[in-house]
Amino acid sequence: MSIHVAAPPLPNEPYRGIQPFRFIDQQIFAAREEDTWNLLSNVTLYRAVLLYGESGTGKSSLINAGLLPRVFEENYVPDRIRVQPLPGREIKVERIRTSEPNEPLAYLASTFAPPKEGGPDEAFELSLIAFHDRLKELVPQRNGAASSNSFLGPRSGSTPLLIFDQFEEFITLFEEIQRVGDAEEADRARRQALETQQAILTTLVDLIQDETLPIKIIFAFREDYLAKLSMIFDLCPELIDQAQRLRPPRVEVLPKIIRAPFENPVLRAHFLERSGKGGSELSESLAQQIADDLGRRSEAGVVNLSALQDRKS
Repeated sequence: MSIHVAAPPLPNEPYRGIQPFRFIDQQIFAAREEDTWNLLSNVTLYRAVLLYGESGTGKSSLINAGLLPRVFEENYVPDRIRVQPLPGREIKVERIRTSEPNEPLAYLASTFAPPKEGGPDEAFELSLIAFHDRLKELVPQRNGAASSNSFLGPRSGSTPLLIFDQFEEFITLFEEIQRVGDAEEADRARRQALETQQAILTTLVDLIQDETLPIKIIFAFREDYLAKLSMIFDLCPELIDQAQRLRPPRVEVLPKIIRAPFENPVLRAHFLERSGKGGSELSESLAQQIADDLGRRSEAGVVNLSALQDRKS
């Protein structure tokens, strides 16, 4: 039985500029079908998956607008998670919005967000202990049911999908915090950061290796931090074989990406209406012209998505 998710609203704008695609931008997200299928297949096959690539290859966009709309068919409940060098607040959960910023707040279901009067927070912090304990509540008891004292919303056999986005922060944030203050403060910050980083590492390894926990995990990070994350791979060597390297799109698919917001008649009418009487769309010829221009400057027949989004906006 899959989790029911209402159809997402149409995004306000046809292009995202340099910002990554969001969950609600799935209808304007194009030419990533194979990458999306591969990621979903890897998540289905493996307990933990690596998704890495160079900056600007679209890792967050692939997750938000490609993967997330499809995980509900597998009864997954996704949560976007960030790690922090803050003792007692090591985990930050960022709710996945299903509405535009100017609309009433609406989010996807979460494993960690309790019901709250007045609506849930956009993001909230948890200690490692609270984070781990809430996942432990999902472990089937002897009677086959989950713990009765849990407030966790998603049930009926749903599986948490923990998406550690921008996971290079496991390195960068912990390095930055060690550079503050005088020599004594820096030394104290260094020791505390290393202790916190080690505690997070221990928890992550436990999550990966404890097969009694019904969870799936994605670690998404920049490719240049692959070597620095070896502390995890040394303890969980199987992760290296459960990785997906994301490359930028090839030049030949750029016209499809550029024209995506206007190929669907409903989307086209929506965006033209929002742009007013003087509204227009990027024609097929202009889309091809932009693609050709970027193609002439590309290396190895691929285009960095940041450059493409900058041209479209």
